[in-house]
Amino acid sequence: MRNNASLPAILAVVTSLAAYAGCEPDKGLQTQIDSATGGFHTAVQDFGRPTDPRIAQSWQPNQPNYNQQGYTQQPYSQQQPVDPATYSQQYGQPTPQGRFTNAARSPQVDSAQFNAGAGAMPPRRPETILVGSFNIQTFGTSKVKDPWVMERLAEVIRMFDVVGIQEIRSIDQTILDVLIGYVNSSGGRYTYVIGPRLGRTVSKEQYAYIYDSDRIASSPNATYTLNDDIDALHREPLIGRFVAKSNLTNRPWTFTLVNLHTDPDEAIQEVNSMGGIMREIRNYEFAAAREDDCLLLGDLNAAPAKMAALQSVGGVYPLISNQPTNVRESELYDNILIEPTLTNEYTGRSGVLILRNLFGITMNDALKLSDHNPIWAEFSIEERGSEAPRPNQQMATQPNFSQR
Repeated sequence: MRNNASLPAILAVVTSLAAYAGCEPDKGLQTQIDSATGGFHTAVQDFGRPTDPRIAQSWQPNQPNYNQQGYTQQPYSQQQPVDPATYSQQYGQPTPQGRFTNAARSPQVDSAQFNAGAGAMPPRRPETILVGSFNIQTFGTSKVKDPWVMERLAEVIRMFDVVGIQEIRSIDQTILDVLIGYVNSSGGRYTYVIGPRLGRTVSKEQYAYIYDSDRIASSPNATYTLNDDIDALHREPLIGRFVAKSNLTNRPWTFTLVNLHTDPDEAIQEVNSMGGIMREIRNYEFAAAREDDCLLLGDLNAAPAKMAALQSVGGVYPLISNQPTNVRESELYDNILIEPTLTNEYTGRSGVLILRNLFGITMNDALKLSDHNPIWAEFSIEERGSEAPRPNQQMATQPNFSQR
């Protein structure tokens, strides 16, 4: 049920999974990253900071009015679209060089060298990071009990450095441990962070991020869930901060992922509402963690043509635009969206990993894994922007989390 209370700050009043559990900042995360990167501190300084709700309640960045009226009519209709040029100038971020056109804001992919449409996917390489999203349809105990399914799900996950997972349905909180056991059975060191069970009905779902800890660093203290106090979304997104681990650069890429699964019956409303939410997430991440790369990924249940407000207000661009993402190859539901003038680490390569082609199986067998194909995008392992920007003065005057 929606209420009339406005959201004081869309990203400020958050439920930090670690802080809620009473955990201290993850001191081991900085040590882990330092040992892998030769002392990279810039973004890590903020990673171990718990988002204390007691502090967050007083955080008041500029934002649209997230009240009931704003949602039942046309959300953010009075808001001006984000001007990428102004935004980049304000935060000191350079525009990408030749990767996106200013007019079309579309990636320039060399199709002669790479055919994403055929379901191809580049191998994991030391100089790049592969980010993925996978709705493992109704992932629960029935799939966990099927070794054939679990072995193939594990093979998919091993193709990514970090992958956002949607539609974890089980009450049993050990099923991801079982999956990680399959993933690491060949000697890997994957781990995960998971969000709370969410939903308006008895059917609850969880989000998770699974990542290769040899290549990526994160922590439960760097993961939090949006507090949607007006019930605009069926399942509030799980937001996580990550940093690449590499000895190839002293400026490894840092990034924030926003994991979302919209409700199919209200997908368009929820997707368009995410325009303003993404803008606030980006503002918050600049102020709280000096982060400029905020990627929205997940099962949006909507094609890019229905993302007008998300793109104009949120300033994000869908990387999957002309290929179905469901196993039946009839709908484009899943996507990864970036702000192209800020995330110039994007290599221009993204696509859909077609399960039938990957395993050489029938459609019926592919549907045993999921009714969604995984999606992917490739990024440079090196931070290509300037040094971590200072928040603007307005944001800098807000409560300083680092003081706690």
